[in-house]
Amino acid sequence: MKRILLITIAFLMINNVSADLDGYNCYKEIILTGNTSGAQTDYQILLNISYEENMSSDFNDLRFTRADGTTLIDAWLESKVDNSYALVWVEFPTTPANTVEQTYYMYYGNAGVMSEWDIGETFLFGDDFESGNLNAWGGATSAYATVGAAAYEGNYGCDRTQADDSWEFLVGASDIQNGVWEMWIKPIHASGYPHIKTRYLNDDNYVEFKIQSNVDEIIITDIGGTGSYSETLATTGIWYFMRATLNDTSATLQVYDTSMSLLQTVNALVTDRTDAHGFSCYRDAQFDTYRVRKYVANPATYAFGAESCEEEEEDISGLTTINFYYPHNNTTTDIKYISNDGYNVTTSNYLSAENLSVVIIKDQIVSEDI
Repeated sequence: MKRILLITIAFLMINNVSADLDGYNCYKEIILTGNTSGAQTDYQILLNISYEENMSSDFNDLRFTRADGTTLIDAWLESKVDNSYALVWVEFPTTPANTVEQTYYMYYGNAGVMSEWDIGETFLFGDDFESGNLNAWGGATSAYATVGAAAYEGNYGCDRTQADDSWEFLVGASDIQNGVWEMWIKPIHASGYPHIKTRYLNDDNYVEFKIQSNVDEIIITDIGGTGSYSETLATTGIWYFMRATLNDTSATLQVYDTSMSLLQTVNALVTDRTDAHGFSCYRDAQFDTYRVRKYVANPATYAFGAESCEEEEEDISGLTTINFYYPHNNTTTDIKYISNDGYNVTTSNYLSAENLSVVIIKDQIVSEDI
């Protein structure tokens, strides 16, 4: 026997979209498209992420994974405006060959979690000095200190604490030949000469990117190499963002103000050599967020897919009870159900042991088989 029923019931609909990363309710695909520089490994790409209502307002719940949806990859927050946007560097384990697409995932929707930004793991070398120490560095560590007064952003920056007239060099990791060096620098003393130093072999053989604050200049100098170049720029007591790009035998220095407006670009030829890297100054200066990343001329581009979210599961303790009456055998069946859009819910007729199959469409039961 088959009868058609029309029973309107109020209930919570469940849109059951799976999010693979445990505890995170929403995700977007990150689709990389390879460019003419070809496939890369451990390559850093800056993502501009617009706020979604399911994200934490401060973006602390952002996580990034490989295509399996569970293997986390490293990321570091460069800047943000709460409830608006975030600029995040992500180190992608691989990027695809020219015109080829590759998928990663961005997860969010886990309110209350702490951020897991890691500048040291995301870049070839990085330190935002938020650890409050200089353990990542070698060289003249006794001449510098991490202090709050030297912070451009965050809680700590790095300050040259010795005011004597001597060059003091903090040394990072070696074996970075081509790349992009970036750092916030503030000249304090008129003869401070703060600068980023790369491809360092010894005191007579290195490449440096310098702000000469006493004569208001920026300089790229290739000691023992092909020459230097300078332009008028710097003022003491002002923060500058320095970006130095080295590619084989050429170097470009770009200097920005605190609004990230480009103030000056300087180009020079440099000599290839065994390298270390770091920063130094002659007298007092302050430094913050030093990092080194890979460089290719035409890296992969990215695009975000549509948002997918998993709704909260319904509490089955409060499910609706429906009573069905079977006049052909004078029995009733009480069932409790979870309302699934377009799914069957089957229960047993407890009095007659008959099976009841109910088809639920939105908020109506439209048919049942006995």
